[in-house]
Amino acid sequence: MSHSAARAAAAMICCLCAGDGWGQTADPVFANSFEAGLVAFGPTLTELDSGAVDRETTGPLRVTLSEPMATPTFVSVLSANPAIVTVSGGGVTVPAGQISATVKLGTPFVGTSPPVTLWAILGNTVGAAVYVGNAGSTCVPGAGSDMSAYTRQCSGYAANYQGDATWDNTFVTLFNGAWPGSAAQVGHSFKVKVNATQYGSFLITTGSVAAGIHIYPNNSAGDTGLASISAGAQGPGFFPGGICFGSDLTISSKPGTLAQCKLSTNSTYYVNFSMASGFPPYPTTCGTESCVTGWAFDQYGN
Repeated sequence: MSHSAARAAAAMICCLCAGDGWGQTADPVFANSFEAGLVAFGPTLTELDSGAVDRETTGPLRVTLSEPMATPTFVSVLSANPAIVTVSGGGVTVPAGQISATVKLGTPFVGTSPPVTLWAILGNTVGAAVYVGNAGSTCVPGAGSDMSAYTRQCSGYAANYQGDATWDNTFVTLFNGAWPGSAAQVGHSFKVKVNATQYGSFLITTGSVAAGIHIYPNNSAGDTGLASISAGAQGPGFFPGGICFGSDLTISSKPGTLAQCKLSTNSTYYVNFSMASGFPPYPTTCGTESCVTGWAFDQYGN
């Protein structure tokens, strides 16, 4: 980077730390006279999953060079607000002979954030914005899980002690509020209706309060189903090699917990339900078009 570019980039980033504007797509110093190196960084605005670690954004966010380089070329990427968006590895390496590469990011932020400007620097300084949200908050019908023959279901109903609640094209909160749900639900049952060869997913965010629950079959409410928990970075779906799965699960965000499903505070997860068998190749145990899975809900102390 030239001395003038370095000074401009440093000045710009200092300004951004004081006030994070995100409308620009290029450093005004070089908007009309690019140096060799970086020529594009975008899309202009992309979304990152809440709680993501080393993930691509929707888009995804990429750096583009003016020409292929003979050797691998590192492009620095700086975040104007690392408390919301962090840059994996401090940037990205464009392989030799290529002109672009995808930037991976992370966030400790839970919820939806305002846009944060990122600056890519190599000869030129170009900005793009990222906001944290629930990029997976809209259900995509038929999206495949990692279990053979199962697909994502986007509508159905779930019921807890307060009554039925339909879910349609989204991943609603199962326990009726913040983790771990209302204490009044303890000792009550809940049920989730799923199609025979599909799974339904519900988004949970653990928050700052460490707590634990125990869910297990309640056949007075419905059939025995299979539940699993996948991390926000994995997305909704069944992941037998992931956090946990089974028909009887202890779930806790407490430090040093003995629970089968060990969660972290201030993190996003998906709780998934289906009528799949707990054993490979996970055939459905539902003998009709759809079935209702029945569950009991208790606190878990460890």
